[in-house]
Amino acid sequence: MNTLLENFGLKTRIKPWTDFSKFPVYLQYNYEYSLVEIGDDDFILMSPKESNYPVATIKIHLIRLQELTGHKSVLNIKHGSSSITRSLIKNRIPFIVDDRQAYLPFLGVQIKPLRESIRQRNSLSPAAQVTALFFIYSNSNQLPMKILTKALPYSSMTVSRACQELDATGLFEAKKEGREIVLLGKYPKIELFSLLKTQLRSPIKKIIYTSPENTKSCLMAGLTALASCSFLNAPVTPEYAVYSKNMPSEYSETRLDKEQVMVEVWDYDPKILGSEKTVDILSLALSLADRHDERIELELENCLNQFWRSENEG
Repeated sequence: MNTLLENFGLKTRIKPWTDFSKFPVYLQYNYEYSLVEIGDDDFILMSPKESNYPVATIKIHLIRLQELTGHKSVLNIKHGSSSITRSLIKNRIPFIVDDRQAYLPFLGVQIKPLRESIRQRNSLSPAAQVTALFFIYSNSNQLPMKILTKALPYSSMTVSRACQELDATGLFEAKKEGREIVLLGKYPKIELFSLLKTQLRSPIKKIIYTSPENTKSCLMAGLTALASCSFLNAPVTPEYAVYSKNMPSEYSETRLDKEQVMVEVWDYDPKILGSEKTVDILSLALSLADRHDERIELELENCLNQFWRSENEG
């Protein structure tokens, strides 16, 4: 269990729990207990001595344990089928399956078995995609997780999970060196991007329209961004990008008048990888993938070639 949490950037300390003075008999003799410390948080880990307790009973016992100790309570089981873990999650019961899975909603943590997580989606999560693009933009072919965590607006657990996703693609290696996870690329950057493209997706969730004054903090995106790095004429309707969590309060999903501008609502914050005024070139390329126009494709290819040349010269 300790290894599971630490592999995802959660540094833990585990101590035996020895104060049973307030425990009723059914709690004292049917479970083993540990105090787990994660940073400034802690919880009591309750491990059943037998595995035949109904979920409803477990829930009652965890609530009672929390009342008696003043600590949040978490179930610890050695093995858990998918039906059992689904039932625990449905009932909002925090749990840890040794070295495989964790569900700690009070910490905002849900760690699924890695193979299951990858199998459930054909593309990378937004955090993994941002991590991959940040890696490609970096000047190194190996980045320690502490650098990624410092540079990206994600928790250490989310960054670690992203590294594990990238490792599962076979194009990266998330290698543990001592107590640190280091992300390594197995190919040159241009090849990494090309090979990853089947698992990368457009960052656009939807398109909205709003007045120009609502886009003052937005980055240029779409054809407006492409025009800034090519010979393409800027579109009549300016195009911008915004993170889905920072959408303007007033907008429409169809263009209501000629004064409105177009805004792409992104899965991740375009400012993470973008410049002061425009979105980054690789995210731009992904966002334009569905615009099948020879002129756009030609200018985008020229911009990408210029980018890769500058990378090689750097």
